Amino acid sequence: ELIKTNYSLSDYKSVVDNFYLLNLDSLKEEERQDLLLKKASSLVEMQQFDEARKILDILMLEANESTKAEAKLWIATIENFKSNFERAKELLSQIIENESGDKVIKAKSRNMLAMIYYYDGDLNSALTLCQSALDTYRNLNIKEGIAGQLVNLGTLYYENNELNKAFELWDEASKLNPTIVNHRQNSVVLLNWGVVLIQR
Repeated sequence: ELIKTNYSLSDYKSVVDNFYLLNLDSLKEEERQDLLLKKASSLVEMQQFDEARKILDILMLEANESTKAEAKLWIATIENFKSNFERAKELLSQIIENESGDKVIKAKSRNMLAMIYYYDGDLNSALTLCQSALDTYRNLNIKEGIAGQLVNLGTLYYENNELNKAFELWDEASKLNPTIVNHRQNSVVLLNWGVVLIQR
């Protein structure tokens, strides 16, 4: 429970540091895979990619299909960090094209792929993917996902010089973020607005 709490608080160092307290052999397989995934993703967030990859490769061989998809998403994240964008695109596309795949993992994959296309200069593809991810979160009523996508989509519209649309999306995100106590994300919205107002 301590590891799960630390992970929910984005305290990734504590997740990794406290992992030795676990007796993985005493856990049910599903819980064991979940905790290994939390350790691997924490290592990715700390940019300890080699250690993370060892765990992710094991999960890709042994885990259930949903955990494999999430492990693949984190492998794509590593490739993205390392600027191996084509490999990241390939992995993300595999997740998205799996018709029976977990909808949330597919939405996260669309968001990451959208950002890759954006930095690659393909704003139209980025907008389409980001909107699709937002639609998924709305359909599932996942408020944190909705808020995050509103921020990202607003940024893309701003880059496309559609300022009114960008402000509309950021405004919706700023109203939603306090209801999920996402102060960090709300600060991103306010920062975006501040930058825009200074530039104008």
